[in-house]
Amino acid sequence: MKVTVSRFEKNGTPLEVVLDIDERPFQLYLSDGKTEVPVLRVEERSGCSAYLITKEGAEKLFGQQFPKKYIFLRSEKAKEVEATARQLWSQRQRERAEEAYGRLTDLSEIRMWFSPVHTYVRCEDEDASRYYYFKETSELIRTALDEGDITYFLGRQADDVILRNFGLTWMYVLSFSEYKRLVKFAEKRKKAKEWGKKKKERDLELKLQSAFDLAKELGEPIVIDHYTDDCDEPGRNCDLDIVTQYAFPDGSIKTIRTHTD
Repeated sequence: MKVTVSRFEKNGTPLEVVLDIDERPFQLYLSDGKTEVPVLRVEERSGCSAYLITKEGAEKLFGQQFPKKYIFLRSEKAKEVEATARQLWSQRQRERAEEAYGRLTDLSEIRMWFSPVHTYVRCEDEDASRYYYFKETSELIRTALDEGDITYFLGRQADDVILRNFGLTWMYVLSFSEYKRLVKFAEKRKKAKEWGKKKKERDLELKLQSAFDLAKELGEPIVIDHYTDDCDEPGRNCDLDIVTQYAFPDGSIKTIRTHTD
């Protein structure tokens, strides 16, 4: 659907700024009522905003020759008009996405491309794919699950595996019903991970507190961790360091590294 966003006059010719709110990607046009020419971009020129169009477009609108390849048509409100047009266009895209999402059934086909780097979803109706639900839930699946989790939950392997620059991507064909159940599974897995993280942090806190209490009681440092690590001095004839962490009576923690060369 086309809407007129603004009107202005140039060289005695009345012009309209026109937007097709259903067109993708976003595109403005200038029209004299008979001919429409695309606006390449809106930018500032000598302190005034302007519409950039091609030489051919300008000749169609004004019926005269122009020597330059691109023509700037100044208009004080061009930037404001563009911003208003983008708001109208974005609102319509959201409406289309919501309408398409509402038409999905449990049997509607969903294609999901999963990788730890980027996961996205495509529906048979492309408008439905743009609904915010799929952006949010695909990100949830990416962060909460791995390929093995998805295979386990669905009970089958991916329909396709693609090698990309950033690694492997697994493509699954699901019904919308399956996808929604997978989202619920991801939500539970996320909560479990968060609980496990909090428990680990709490266990560490209790371990440290016990070590500090004992250090105060004995008046000497207490070992709280002991492990090996790569040598932290490049060029030294040493492969591993022995690292020991101590809790001191004053509540501080000190780390001692011992080289094995």
